[in-house]
Amino acid sequence: MLQAANAYTRSGTVPLPGGVSRRPPLPASYTAEQREAVESEQKAVVAKAAAAAVQAQAQAQAQARDQAKVQAQAQAAQTQAANEAAKAKRIEGGAPSYSSQNAAQVQTELERLIALFKAKGGPAAEVDEDDEDDDEEE
Repeated sequence: MLQAANAYTRSGTVPLPGGVSRRPPLPASYTAEQREAVESEQKAVVAKAAAAAVQAQAQAQAQARDQAKVQAQAQAAQTQAANEAAKAKRIEGGAPSYSSQNAAQVQTELERLIALFKAKGGPAAEVDEDDEDDDEEE
């Protein structure tokens, strides 16, 4: 009888043929106090299961929101990348390309300005013709 009562309080149900579960009646020898204790325990188990189900549902919803947010961010990044690629393509077609000829013209102009600065009496020590690394030092 004790085993049956323990099985009853653990599961709260007894499987019937066809997979349907139902609670068996409490043994007639149970006092009112014992019946209340069993029913109280059953209610606690049901409440705990309901709380776990609510928490699981909340976690699933939060995970779905997070996943939707990540998808939206990925889609926005993809759209931005496509826009940048289209912009680069438009610029590439209309802007002059910089070549070694342009670089040579810039270098020649720079040398002319340095020579002009020196001719005007500027301090020669401050002029560094090889100032490729100066940007990194500043």
